[in-house]
Amino acid sequence: MSFFSTQKKEGKSAVIFLSSGSIEAGIFSDASKINKLDLFVKENFKFIQNIDPDALEKETFLSLGKVLKKILTENSKKINNKKINRIFFVLGAPWYISTSISIDIKKSNAFFVNKDEIIKELELKNLENNEDYTVIESRIVSILANGYEIKDIKGKRAKHVSAKAISNLSEKRILKKIDHETQKFFPEAYIKVSTLPSISVEEISEKINKKNYLLVLSEDEITEICLIKDKRSIESISVPFGKNTFLRAMIDQGLATDSNSADSMLKMFEEGHIASEKKENIEKIMNETSLLCSKILKESLFRFIGKGSYPDSVAILNSSKEANLVIKNIFNDYYINNIGHKDFAKILLSKDLNESVLFSVAVSGIKSLYF
Repeated sequence: MSFFSTQKKEGKSAVIFLSSGSIEAGIFSDASKINKLDLFVKENFKFIQNIDPDALEKETFLSLGKVLKKILTENSKKINNKKINRIFFVLGAPWYISTSISIDIKKSNAFFVNKDEIIKELELKNLENNEDYTVIESRIVSILANGYEIKDIKGKRAKHVSAKAISNLSEKRILKKIDHETQKFFPEAYIKVSTLPSISVEEISEKINKKNYLLVLSEDEITEICLIKDKRSIESISVPFGKNTFLRAMIDQGLATDSNSADSMLKMFEEGHIASEKKENIEKIMNETSLLCSKILKESLFRFIGKGSYPDSVAILNSSKEANLVIKNIFNDYYINNIGHKDFAKILLSKDLNESVLFSVAVSGIKSLYF
């Protein structure tokens, strides 16, 4: 798999976002026009009533092949066509995992503290416990030199260095499939793989004007929760609920026959265009689903934040407008009632109705980082 070089900026770039419910892809040739895409395509996964990882993976890579083919076909139709020579893959949950790892480096004589050496040691230790995974990116959270925390390591010498980092990893077979599918259609393209939190936190922090908060990235099947401190993600967990959790409940209780009818009914409910009887039924299902998800949420938050240290603010980004209703309701029910904080950051909405909020943030993050 070849990686992007900042020296090679001619031609077009493609951003492909893999979530738990769809694949979205866009092409841009002018990085100065942040919100302007030359081409946008989206492929929703088949709705699976009893979701399982193997079924989700199969649907994902069937959809990826379709998306890459659409990009190649549609781009070739453009006048003044330029070759796509950079493809940025942005992974949402569950296509990566986050792990926290710590190391100790001790030597008999004082040595210069080297950031690259620390990251290398951290990643080696990480892979010892995850041999089927590849480290996509690592972020150092803290460094102690001779027992004292240091912010600027330049010129620092110590005999004992302790470091903690957060690493994002993806399964080798997943990355191999991404590379294989991409090479079929774009054999000469540079490929860069990142995760959504790593490229989006700076952008989101600027938009909501906050440094410390809880970031909730809600997709159709999975919700990713990240603890942000000083505009950096220092902990991350994935919890198994999203918009589809609610759609399945509607189908199971006979309120809808399939995912399309459930989705349409949810949209009508959100807009206030639904009969009172159905409205009461949806509210009942929403409350029941929220109680279930709140329990999962409570256990997950406690596991990586700890009692009494919840941030005052929550920023919620959803994969679709219909998901706003479900996820915000869950956080209102649990976070406000149990934690007591009421400072919810404004939910960011995409300007283009064809693109999800998460994809728009991914594209903006890629542009700000690499262009």
